[in-house]
Amino acid sequence: MQRILVPTDFSPCAEQALEIAAQIIKRYQSNGISNQLYLYHCVEKYGKDDPTSLRQAKEKAKQRLEALRIMLFNKHQISSGLYISMGQLLPDIKAIANSNEISMVVMGSNGSSGLDEFLIGSNTQKVIRLSNKPVLVVKKTTQKLFNTQKIAFISDFNTDQLDAFKYCLNLCKQWGTSLLLLNIDTPTAFHEPMGAVWLSMKQFKSIAEEANVPVEMFREEGRNVYSGVTFFLEHQTVDAVIMPTHGRKKLLRFILGSLTEYIANHLSIPVLSLPITSKECTVKPDTDHKTHFTVPTPTTKAMKEIRQRGPAGQEPQKLSALL
Repeated sequence: MQRILVPTDFSPCAEQALEIAAQIIKRYQSNGISNQLYLYHCVEKYGKDDPTSLRQAKEKAKQRLEALRIMLFNKHQISSGLYISMGQLLPDIKAIANSNEISMVVMGSNGSSGLDEFLIGSNTQKVIRLSNKPVLVVKKTTQKLFNTQKIAFISDFNTDQLDAFKYCLNLCKQWGTSLLLLNIDTPTAFHEPMGAVWLSMKQFKSIAEEANVPVEMFREEGRNVYSGVTFFLEHQTVDAVIMPTHGRKKLLRFILGSLTEYIANHLSIPVLSLPITSKECTVKPDTDHKTHFTVPTPTTKAMKEIRQRGPAGQEPQKLSALL
């Protein structure tokens, strides 16, 4: 059973997110996968609002949610459940997602910028940070038809992200998607030697191939991850991005920020965040794929091939040509 939760504030961006969620549900239906869609709205409280105003706001929200439910059924033949709360957006999203065993949260985002982004962030960014469920972020610039011919999985390809990767592979199989594995090398990155990262990517690639998911590997350089990603997207046709995330809270997040939050906030294409600790992103060990692997030490030949990598600014290079 695939269950999707769509929080909405009835804005055009939220309507776009609902349309994308409906298309995902239709794909599940076409593949014979049972599904359920839930709509949620939070009536915000401002100071000491009088009870009458809150009741009126709640009633109006109920009417708008019901109108969306009717639209979903008439346009897509999709039934939906409705939830409404008073002023507790983030805790209620988490509670609804957990109590209904939600598989994915789909949210619209206009994106915040400047000081607001640094100190506050959008509600969507907060959900990415705190949710233990996969969150798909949809922008108002997202095409109405949700194409998923190519999806980029952006990662440092550590072994703790392997279960999230297998969740990604399941989506690719359900959506008929080919996968681009992308790693961004930055001057300030603290990671394994370049050869070890490439060999890790090759291990991920092998798992995708065993799952019969078309896959390619890329490594790009940039002054930071975001610039590397945007440069890559300028040279590749990509319909969506998937990123594993640990999530950060309080002081750690204030100092370091969240890479997934930032990219989801600034890219124009949909971004799916996969919390590494999520139950939905945990795959039980099976006979087809190893749950863990050890990265081998690069050989002299491998390191020689690695040094053939072109300088930053060139078109991204396929690793499949080297490995």
